[in-house]
Amino acid sequence: ETINKLLKKISRPLLSMVKDEQELQYVALRGIRAILVKYPSFLEGHLKEFFVQFNDQLYNKLEKLEVLVMLCNKENVNQVISEFREYTLEVDTTFVKRSVEMFGAIAIKMEFAVYRCVDALKVFCGSSMDHIVQAAASTLVTILRNYPKHQFENILPLMMKSLRIAEDTDSKCSVIWALGQFGESIEDPVSQMRSVADGFLEEPSSVQTQILAASVKLYARGIPQSKAILEELVAKAMEDSYVSLTIRDTAVFYSRLVESGISGPELLNILTREQKGLSVKMPDASVLQGSLLDDVLYNYPRISALYYRPGEEFDAWDEEDSDDADDDEDDPDHAADAVFTGETELIDLGDGTTLEIPTVAPLRGDALLQFDDEEGSSLTLGGDPGLYTGSTAGRNSTDGSRGGVSLLEELGIVSLTTT
Repeated sequence: ETINKLLKKISRPLLSMVKDEQELQYVALRGIRAILVKYPSFLEGHLKEFFVQFNDQLYNKLEKLEVLVMLCNKENVNQVISEFREYTLEVDTTFVKRSVEMFGAIAIKMEFAVYRCVDALKVFCGSSMDHIVQAAASTLVTILRNYPKHQFENILPLMMKSLRIAEDTDSKCSVIWALGQFGESIEDPVSQMRSVADGFLEEPSSVQTQILAASVKLYARGIPQSKAILEELVAKAMEDSYVSLTIRDTAVFYSRLVESGISGPELLNILTREQKGLSVKMPDASVLQGSLLDDVLYNYPRISALYYRPGEEFDAWDEEDSDDADDDEDDPDHAADAVFTGETELIDLGDGTTLEIPTVAPLRGDALLQFDDEEGSSLTLGGDPGLYTGSTAGRNSTDGSRGGVSLLEELGIVSLTTT
């Protein structure tokens, strides 16, 4: 009961911060996400407060997406899905792709909504925007991995179409995984496999690993010509000097596994034995567990909570900075070169206006600027003697000395010339 009262008490200030300046919004949203992990019922009924606004910065838009998923429940899931559909019409590709991925997050969180999310993703796969198609295909694969027993109609053909336009690593890995996992249900899987195998050497290591694994799975499923493709891949991995040692070892392992004479079903069982569902990327919230979550909530006003890191890590940095500051005070090499004198100096800018600036004086023998002032000396801006000249005879010095150096001179913006 006490916790509920405290949560209710802090909810209003946090909701006010969500409408404040963009930087304050980010601080509030990060804290709200941490609180929601610990207390999921926090801020129930305030869903609309986190709808993305057109003038929100990208970092706040992404945080609001995460909060909306955390607040999503059986009563408002249709409203959230409808809102995410609108976000896919935005211009920012990063925000759009993340909005598409949120359909997978909703499906994983609430199984009863999985078919609604899949229907939306199938529509996205038919989009004319490549980044939407790739994000939708990758998210569909994530749902398939989490719900292997569910039957989703007409998903595989849509995903295979995205294979032709896939550019980012995540999308390629996801679709190639589906190609090997559901090869017998895909039309002409050999040609699909051949198309990705041809570019094997140009792909990053993660994609190369998926290509090798998919080729072995197709062989285990009895797909004709798949063994020949695997042999070609192994030969490429062994002959090319730019292929990493990890990929070479993987290729040799799969090759020997096939040559060992293990039957297809048994080989497939070995390859998929340790397969588990993979969640949609929600990196920050997923690490907030146990003692780290308690530490973040305890240190909420501190910057460590903003980064979802233990407070002790930042305490160690503060101690190091403090020690460095103490050393600098004792080290004459790190002492200040000059200080403000408390006096000011008027500079005539030549257009009828004057600029009043403070002056500084050197603290050590090796003065920053040493000169003998004479009547008629002038100050120039930007190194051009003919531009913005002004007399220095009127310095506001109590003893008439010229030991002070103007701040602009100190910075190199104003130089002193003697006429």
